[in-house]
Amino acid sequence: LTLIVLLTFVLTFRKINKDHSKSLAILLTIKFENIKNLLELIDLEKSDIDAKLVNEFNQIETKWFLLPPSEECKRARDVLSNLRDQIFLVSAKNPTLEKHSKFNLGKENIQEADKVYRIKLAMYNADVLGYNYWIKFLPTRFIFTIFGCKEKELI
Repeated sequence: LTLIVLLTFVLTFRKINKDHSKSLAILLTIKFENIKNLLELIDLEKSDIDAKLVNEFNQIETKWFLLPPSEECKRARDVLSNLRDQIFLVSAKNPTLEKHSKFNLGKENIQEADKVYRIKLAMYNADVLGYNYWIKFLPTRFIFTIFGCKEKELI
């Protein structure tokens, strides 16, 4: 009976983690597309945005977002965050950008995606902790080891 209950918990957490991973990938893709649109609206020649950072942004592939704990995804998240901060700083210095409706819409979309991303990230990490707890539960740890269940990484 204990084994059935634990197996149910582990499988449930595994499914929930997959769902959260997909949600995080969608949110990062939304952020990526909105940043791309904002960069098109900004004249990069006259702005204070780091060209190296823009080059790194252009090298990002959205398929990296499908594996949240991967190194590529971590690097892409950092680039997106740094670029977002620079774009917001440039817009604060440029009153014409602040009046541009498409620019403001893109900014709001990024801010909203960031809010939802933080919530989903907390849920993902909580579910990873639950999954890791149940696969390491002492009475049945050996069974999950035999099936090759490995600990998942937090983001």
